[in-house]
Amino acid sequence: MKKYDKAFNTDTFHLDWEKIYLLSFKTTLHTKLRDFQYKILSRILYTNDMLFKFKKVDSPLCYFFGKELETLEHSFFCCPKVHVFWDEVAVMLNSQGITRKSLDIKDILFGFF
Repeated sequence: MKKYDKAFNTDTFHLDWEKIYLLSFKTTLHTKLRDFQYKILSRILYTNDMLFKFKKVDSPLCYFFGKELETLEHSFFCCPKVHVFWDEVAVMLNSQGITRKSLDIKDILFGFF
């Protein structure tokens, strides 16, 4: 939580951790999806960046393009391959006023309230 707080908290925006942790319980009954969200929030969903440090993979770089470090933020938001996915999600959510440009990394990692 400290790392996310440091990265995302500003004078106008603060992470509401109680709401963030409860969101997965309100949105799904599937324990695997809840577990997946918990791993993201706890930063224990390991990407190549960490797996390389553990000597489990040969490179810390992105699996798809191999140009940038594969971190959680890269894997879920910054990777060009993932942009295609978020563009399609934005098309589906467009009726609710959500566009690709309005999606930011906080929405993707923590969800919508």
